[in-house]
Amino acid sequence: MTHQLKERLSNFLVAIISILFVFHSSSAFESDEPPGAAERGWGGYTTFQRIAELESEGVLDVRTNVRIVGNFNRLSKQVENLKEENKTLQDSLTTIFSTSIPTLRRCIFQNITMKKTIDALGGSIKHESEHIINNEAILTECLKEYENSLTSLLKEKHSLPLRRDASPLGEHAGWYERSIGLRTVHRKIRDLEKENILDVRSHIRVKDNLNRVREQIIELKEEINSQIDHFNYPKEIAVCVRSAAEFAQIVSPDISMIHAQFMHCFHNPLLESKLPDRSHILFPFK
Repeated sequence: MTHQLKERLSNFLVAIISILFVFHSSSAFESDEPPGAAERGWGGYTTFQRIAELESEGVLDVRTNVRIVGNFNRLSKQVENLKEENKTLQDSLTTIFSTSIPTLRRCIFQNITMKKTIDALGGSIKHESEHIINNEAILTECLKEYENSLTSLLKEKHSLPLRRDASPLGEHAGWYERSIGLRTVHRKIRDLEKENILDVRSHIRVKDNLNRVREQIIELKEEINSQIDHFNYPKEIAVCVRSAAEFAQIVSPDISMIHAQFMHCFHNPLLESKLPDRSHILFPFK
């Protein structure tokens, strides 16, 4: 009889605590509302410790003054924004390599022309040719249009931690955390797992899910930084073309030297591997 009474009392207390947690969390389910004492002090204590570490690191968009559910909402938005940034960057780079660079190259060599003259004075015929380099057009038209196409890629790299964190990524959540302490958070994680935006799993601890998302966001930022590195090649072309045109404008050397300088700007093995087939484009003096 005493055992049954204790069991009923235990079940009653569990039910009351569960109701309190559900009621307390439902009002702020999708907001940045500050956490209550129950969430911060009971089931979420160690999770808020991890959030504080992540906030200090600055890689994840999390806040210790925001409920755990609210932090997962912030992380979902951060991942979506990073994926969109990466896609936009990839699309822009594809356009640069497939369109902007070939257009610049064609424009340059269209402004390097040869003028032929025939002098028949005095009964003798002389053939003369003159190479004309329209440096002004190369600088103010070709290069200006090309540099304008690069402005969308003028981005700073994302800051990343010096070392990967050794925090666990998949320890199973206990009954108390799943059923009482962070019950609402685990419901949110199940929804996020179905949405497939964040790399989370409903059966593991909340703070381990934070660690998983941290790895996901670091990988996304590394990929974006890699795309930004690829942007160095189009920028180097602009610098090279400007130097070649200004050199030709000031010194006026032999046409073959000028042509070689312009051609050198586009002769990068890594760059050429990214460019489309150019066999249909005719370049004089090549």
